Amino acid sequence: ATFRSAVDLATPRQTAGCLAPPCTELIRKGNDLPLIPNHRLNAGLDYHPLSWLTLSLGGAFVGEQRFRGDEANVADPLNAYVVMNAGIRARWRQLTAFVWIDNLLNNRYETFGTFAPNAKLPGDPIQPFTTPAPPISVRAGLSYRF
Repeated sequence: ATFRSAVDLATPRQTAGCLAPPCTELIRKGNDLPLIPNHRLNAGLDYHPLSWLTLSLGGAFVGEQRFRGDEANVADPLNAYVVMNAGIRARWRQLTAFVWIDNLLNNRYETFGTFAPNAKLPGDPIQPFTTPAPPISVRAGLSYRF
């Protein structure tokens, strides 16, 4: 997803010719929209070794993304990442049990980035901040169909 026309937008960051925010920056036609990767691929596979048992494996590739607030595409983007998930599901009559593992390989990556004032530093400078992805996690559950 890209901008369809050029526009000046407000930004909290310093820009050429503007040393005291709020500033504006020129957004060019064709610049990437922040937080929307150019490439994303999801895939999954279910295997039924027995009629009542399902083994699942899934994954996603998410390409680079621009930080929120970097409509001008001048800052380094968030890195691309790969995440894998796996699960097992067993069914007996109306009862189903499952265990699902998210981020199976415990990859470390960021899912969100923005620019904000850092109140811990003198002058509250505007800095990039990122949100890390959750580490490996396990969910389990039971369900019963009436």
